[in-house]
Amino acid sequence: MKTIDIQKDAEDRYDEIVSRTKAWAESAREGAHQEIDREFVFNTTNGPLTLADSFRYQDDLIVIHNMGTACSWCAMWADGFNGVRKHLEDRAALLLLSPDDPETVAKFAKARGWGFPVASARNSGFNEFIQFGKSDDMDPGFSTFHKDAEGRITRISTECFGDFDLFSPVWHMIARLKDGIHNWEPEFEYAKPS
Repeated sequence: MKTIDIQKDAEDRYDEIVSRTKAWAESAREGAHQEIDREFVFNTTNGPLTLADSFRYQDDLIVIHNMGTACSWCAMWADGFNGVRKHLEDRAALLLLSPDDPETVAKFAKARGWGFPVASARNSGFNEFIQFGKSDDMDPGFSTFHKDAEGRITRISTECFGDFDLFSPVWHMIARLKDGIHNWEPEFEYAKPS
């Protein structure tokens, strides 16, 4: 019987995944870019927020397309991003867009402890313009944008969220348990053991 070096096998799989993931990111960065040739305005509880102002002091922006309070999966992804928010915001500005009204998205973000800016994309036409779902009924994912020295904004890439994507470690870790995913799905709240 052949002896398997479990550690070596795991390292080889990891190296292959890292190589392919880097190639995927490079392909996304070098793919078709889209000039954002008009201003988009989102609504917050503090008033209107333009796409340009969302960059704050950064040249790059990550926009999280969130399906809002109806989606426990989207809440899980945003919870995860909140955990690495400071690391992301060191490199780029961060903004979560929701189809919910400004008060609802702000209340939901506060209840979940999200520290990044949130806004309502409702009636903005933004998602339709970048061809990623609808602003009033979003597809889950994220987009990256760059603003040059003249203030021109370009969409660099867009990615979808879903089970086993590379943007939430939850699926990958649970899948390695004895029974794998075993019909597990994210919830807004989990029952505490009695």
